[in-house]
Amino acid sequence: MLIVISKILVSHEKVLKMLSTYPTESFVLVNDIYLKQQFEQVKGFTGSIDGKTYVLDNIEIDTVKVNYAMFEDFSGIISNIALRIKQFDTSIETNFYGLSQNLQGTINKVSIKSSLAIRGTSPQSYFLLGSTVSASISGLWASITLTAAGARQAMSVSFAKTFTASVTDSTFVSSFQSDTPLSSAFTALCQANNAATSSNITVRADFKNILVTTPGMSLIANSFQAALDKYHVYVNVSFRDTLGSPLRSLFLISQSLPAGVLISQLHVTAYIDAETQGLSALSFLPNVEGLVMVQSYIRFTLRSSSATNFQFQIFQGAGNQVTIRNTSFIGNVTKFTNGNYSTVSQQLDNSNIESCSFYILFSLLQKAVNKISVTGIAQQTTATNIKYSNLYFSEVQDSQVAEITLESIMRNGDGGTIHFSVLISFYNKHQKAHISNTKTPSLLKVHL
Repeated sequence: MLIVISKILVSHEKVLKMLSTYPTESFVLVNDIYLKQQFEQVKGFTGSIDGKTYVLDNIEIDTVKVNYAMFEDFSGIISNIALRIKQFDTSIETNFYGLSQNLQGTINKVSIKSSLAIRGTSPQSYFLLGSTVSASISGLWASITLTAAGARQAMSVSFAKTFTASVTDSTFVSSFQSDTPLSSAFTALCQANNAATSSNITVRADFKNILVTTPGMSLIANSFQAALDKYHVYVNVSFRDTLGSPLRSLFLISQSLPAGVLISQLHVTAYIDAETQGLSALSFLPNVEGLVMVQSYIRFTLRSSSATNFQFQIFQGAGNQVTIRNTSFIGNVTKFTNGNYSTVSQQLDNSNIESCSFYILFSLLQKAVNKISVTGIAQQTTATNIKYSNLYFSEVQDSQVAEITLESIMRNGDGGTIHFSVLISFYNKHQKAHISNTKTPSLLKVHL
């Protein structure tokens, strides 16, 4: 006898267990469901789940089993549903791979909310969507909230270890906060974004008291292999590293980009409060050859204190053949006690900045511990042009104990043209000694 099932209507927890019995069929929720028992893992699901905008609540995964997930393998379709995952307790030695350790198929118009309690001691991984995520994702809203109970546990936490297909029109919200430093690696999107298509993504992240255990760290993703198109990033990060962390280089977005990458319509709002012993470089992205940024908006507030020679710049490293067009940079530096500051980069060669706006407020109201060098755009350039742009640079400083060098545009330039539509540099000096203001290098052709 041939039995044909068109749709299975899910109105109760018992009906939901039929996912394992009919893994190739179509399931449709007809009401909200609050689970009272653990979710039994489904194997080899290739069917579809249509939530009809209903909620599947209190999803509890069996944490006793190692590397567990809702689906052992998922290559079907899940859409129009809200998933609420019960708080995951890390005191049990296991890893959690959310929907599926190997997630394929299609995820469309889904919201997922989860929380994580740090109570264990053994290293663990927690990926809300899955480890290798090869699914086509659109219209996703996902959230991870971390709560800590004083444990210093090495955790690897993100929405995915690797994206490999496409992620579009989605929002990722994370809150990684603790009153005690956490020895963990958190990325607010994924560890590696290898997606062929990645567009119209919103990332909101709060980071507080994370004790980083590696020399380098990225807050959004460790690496991007494709263009950043229409990314909206909101980051609030606070570090109080007085325990000798090995962290030396921190990237707010990513520490790895492909050569020639296109960054289009990137909107960043960042609040950075960093007091560290050994952090030497704070940036947003790396400088890679042929990088192009267009129609973007970068706004940040920086408060930093470091015992070492500290560097801040949007793009870290020497930039070659970099092009930045139609982009606004708005910076508000409220504390800077040591090192070098440049808004765009420490060095730009054979590059072009066109039709950009710079609005930089630099307040030095705390005592410096060492020599400070401040440049409005870049410290050193070779054959680099700055055209049709606007610059406002303001510096206010109180009593200082170290020499301060200020340049509103750059320190050293060899070749190239500077053409500003509007140039305003305003210095309010509360101290006459130990401060120098270097003019634009004479080797540049300047039009104001």
